[in-house]
Amino acid sequence: VKQGLVVPVVCWLKSANGALVGNATGNITVQDMGAAATGPGTVVFQQDNAFQLGLLHDYEYWLSTSSLLSGHYYLVTATWNDGSPTTGWFYLK
Repeated sequence: VKQGLVVPVVCWLKSANGALVGNATGNITVQDMGAAATGPGTVVFQQDNAFQLGLLHDYEYWLSTSSLLSGHYYLVTATWNDGSPTTGWFYLK
C-alpha cells in the first residue's frame, strides 16, 4: 500500500451454518510491526465500533495511512462483539 492512501478493511462474517451475519459490531486495532515485522507491535490506532455494514453484507472500515510510517508492516485486528478476532496485515511503501 502506498503511504497517504486510504486502505479498505473489509470482512465478511458468517454464522456456524454459513449464513452472513448482519448484526455485529467490531473494534479495530492497528499495530506497527516495524520494518522487519518481527514484533511485538506497537498500537498506533484503535477505534471502538469502527465497522459499518456495507451493501454487500460486508463490514467495512476505511483506514487512512497518512500518519503511518512507510517501510513498515502493520497488523490489523478486528475484534467482534462475540469476542472473536479477524486479522490481516499490509506493508506501507
